[in-house]
Amino acid sequence: MSITYIFSYLLLYNVIAFSRSKYHSFGKIVGGRFAKKYEFPFVVSIQLPEENHICGGIVFSLIIVVSSCHCAGTFIGKTFTYFDSRIIVIVAGSVDRTPSEDNQTRKVRQVIRHPRCSDSGQGWEYDYSLFILNRALATTPGYIRTIPLYSSDIAKIGDFLLSVEKHGTPCQAVGWGYQNVSGNGIYVNKSTLLKAIKVRLIAKRECKAILCTDPSKYCILDKRNLLCGIGHGGDTCSGDSGGPLICQGYLAGITSWGPECGEYGKTPTIYASVDGLMQFPFLTSGTIVRSFRFGNFLITHAFIVYILILYNKYNY
Repeated sequence: MSITYIFSYLLLYNVIAFSRSKYHSFGKIVGGRFAKKYEFPFVVSIQLPEENHICGGIVFSLIIVVSSCHCAGTFIGKTFTYFDSRIIVIVAGSVDRTPSEDNQTRKVRQVIRHPRCSDSGQGWEYDYSLFILNRALATTPGYIRTIPLYSSDIAKIGDFLLSVEKHGTPCQAVGWGYQNVSGNGIYVNKSTLLKAIKVRLIAKRECKAILCTDPSKYCILDKRNLLCGIGHGGDTCSGDSGGPLICQGYLAGITSWGPECGEYGKTPTIYASVDGLMQFPFLTSGTIVRSFRFGNFLITHAFIVYILILYNKYNY
């Protein structure tokens, strides 16, 4: 085992273990309910060796998993350092994140963060990343499928999110995070089975008012590409990052960060909004690109992956 490999593993482990001292970047579901089999076939577990779940992910295409930027690496000073993709494993196809006949495992070819991803010290901005798999997931009815999207038009997605917020439409967040709070910000009993909680989106003004009161110290709230949600019967916070926020059956956001994990009542969790994800360079150009026609040519996700890799190679 190389020194680089060992360093990457230790870096990733320590970032996960100690990131909570600033704010809870790696979410969990405390409370909530266990997901039904086949209920969320687009959710995957991002793991280190030996079944160590670190983040959730979302099947955007059969070769691209979407997650949070902070699940892809960390800032050391002003420099973003990627975690070694060679030690990351994607587990898909089952509510149980441990190896079984139901799930599929894939290694990661490359990880690409959003170029504007940043850690402000009070939460993440543009908290998006892409995990490019070494080979495509197999299409298995009921077990694995891509996440449903409300529209291929970004403006319509924005209108949809505003409507959900305005009418208090129930949403759901899902993940495999910790289930219990033992005190002093320590969380225990990481779930092996996928869990879900109900979430209600709230207006940015209301969200900021809550975050600016004690004991929170997160008054800076970037209004772009962020959603605020309050859990009902549970909370997301630290292992659930990168997992989906689902509203009316569609992807609404990606679990990002929160100052607390339900210890102080109705404290919001911040989600990276799906309309921001749709503006990820080369993933879209005004509309969503899973595959599309350009003249007489069919542009597939494989071509998009190739462009993404070239983009990443020459821009970082």
